[in-house]
Amino acid sequence: MPRIIFFFALLSLTLALHAQATTPRAQLDRLVAQNPVFAGGHTGFSLYDIDREQPVYGYQADHYFVPASNVKLLTFLVAHRVLGQSVPALYYQRGADRLDIWGTGYPLLLHPSFRGYDELAPWLRQQVVPIVLHQPEAETPPRYGAGWSWDDFNYGYVYERTALPIYGNRLHLERDPDPGLLGSALLGSPPEVAGALVMDADQPYTIRRGEEENVFTVNENIYKLGDSPLQRALHTSGDFTLRQLREAFPALTIGGHLRPRPPP
Repeated sequence: MPRIIFFFALLSLTLALHAQATTPRAQLDRLVAQNPVFAGGHTGFSLYDIDREQPVYGYQADHYFVPASNVKLLTFLVAHRVLGQSVPALYYQRGADRLDIWGTGYPLLLHPSFRGYDELAPWLRQQVVPIVLHQPEAETPPRYGAGWSWDDFNYGYVYERTALPIYGNRLHLERDPDPGLLGSALLGSPPEVAGALVMDADQPYTIRRGEEENVFTVNENIYKLGDSPLQRALHTSGDFTLRQLREAFPALTIGGHLRPRPPP
């Protein structure tokens, strides 16, 4: 009799261990352990049940990580829910003899990739009084957000932040579809920068600029532009923004000042 009891006890324990090894959590543990993606780097994730409001599974979920690009999806979701379908393009105060304006971070003003969506440029062209752009230092955002690498300024994915972006705060170059007799030609914006490219045949990079300037040095590959358009970040400042506005809207009288924005 004791042998029979021991046999059934051992059988029960074996079945229990087998059941435990085949639970969803154990299966996920095994899949994660066998996955070369998780084994080859500092990775982790957290799976959360929104309906039950409780975590389901996590792998190194308590570790610290540099935010990846998928965080942008959450940022977009929050921004869309908070801001809705549209945001103020400009703060302004109309006087008897002038129009005072303050930027809100509106990103579409003369943006070359969003022609037809910009509602601010047509509004500005309708103004008949002098315009004063206010750019108080206390309300000017740092050019980069926290965590951005300062050595990314020469690439086409890190753009400086300003209260009133213009042309997307970027150099935009594309091939002219009808270059005429001149052969290869480029179209670009803003005109001040695109029209002052410096050719250097010995330069190994297709396009390059210094961190604190908007002088772009290019080689002959600039006219090939396999991935057109080519876009690079501009170095911005209050004076630079004011110059671009004056050049883009020559019929307007635009001045600059540092008056703080009045409360809405």
